[in-house]
Amino acid sequence: MLYPIATVSYPLTVSIGLPYDAPITGPMNFYRSLRQYVSVKIAIPYTVPDGYSIRFYLVGTAFVAGTAYANFQSLTYTPVYTYVGSDLIISGMGPIPVGTVVIVNFQMTISSTNQFFVNIYIDTAQ
Repeated sequence: MLYPIATVSYPLTVSIGLPYDAPITGPMNFYRSLRQYVSVKIAIPYTVPDGYSIRFYLVGTAFVAGTAYANFQSLTYTPVYTYVGSDLIISGMGPIPVGTVVIVNFQMTISSTNQFFVNIYIDTAQ
């Protein structure tokens, strides 16, 4: 049986902010050419079976290798983090139930002078 995420694209509910729910007391500024911590929350719309990965693709910015940490709420996994250029692939986790909020904290360096984008996909492990 194919899972819905294997055959049809579904939007992920994603929010970006400061790590560990630090309060934002004013405008949120990101600075070019500096290392800065970012937190991305991903609401999982369908159960993700074992063998899938979460892929981040950055535009206008880059990951600082070795800084990513994924929190799967009460799920206990030891994920594998693979940095490939502007990509981060989080794999090696078991099934993720629907409704789980995955929080990924990482450091990035912005190279763009105007905007940067964080694109997130659920993909088969590669």
